[in-house]
Amino acid sequence: MSLVDLTNVVEQGGLPPDGAYNVNTVKAELVDTKSGGKMIKTQLKIIDGNHAGRIIFDSFNIENLNPLAVQIGRGQLKSFLKASHFMNPNSLESTEQLIGLKCIVKTKIEDQGPYGEQIRIKSYSQLAKTAPVNADPFA
Repeated sequence: MSLVDLTNVVEQGGLPPDGAYNVNTVKAELVDTKSGGKMIKTQLKIIDGNHAGRIIFDSFNIENLNPLAVQIGRGQLKSFLKASHFMNPNSLESTEQLIGLKCIVKTKIEDQGPYGEQIRIKSYSQLAKTAPVNADPFA
C-alpha cells in the first residue's frame, strides 16, 4: 500500500517546457556586469495556464565593451517594450517603468554547459491590444 498516490500529480520544479507564455514583469533592476558594463535583469511571471506563477528570468545587455552585445541587448529591449505596448519604445528612463509590462514570450530550453539547462526567450509578441502603458489618459 502506498503512503501517497502521486499518479495524477503534476511535478513541481524544473523549467517550464518550450512554448509561448503570457507574462507580467514583476521585477527589473539595473546591474553591473563582471566586464564593467550594465545589464537590465528582469523577472517575468507567467500569468495563466498550467505554469501560472512560475518566473522566467531575462536580461538585456545595454552597456558592454562588445558593440555587438550592446546591439543585440538593446534590440531585444526595444522588442520587449514594443510587444508590451510601452508608450515610447525608443526611450527608457528607469527600470521601474518595466514593472507591470505584459506580453507573450516564446521560450526554448537550451543547454548552457556548466550552467545546465536554462530558458532562453526567443521572441516577444503582443497580448491583446490595450492602451499604451504610461499613456496620458487625457490626451
